[in-house]
Amino acid sequence: MVMEVRQWLIIDATIDNEVSTEVADGDPRDVVEFGRSIRKAG
Repeated sequence: MVMEVRQWLIIDATIDNEVSTEVADGDPRDVVEFGRSIRKAG
């Protein structure tokens, strides 16, 4: 898949926000790893 950097930045920011929310709610493990894998692929 190819996308513009501006598109990726929106996705990356959304992932960051979702992971931060899950960590604050106390359920970080699976979400952090999933977020990390998406960011690594990006």
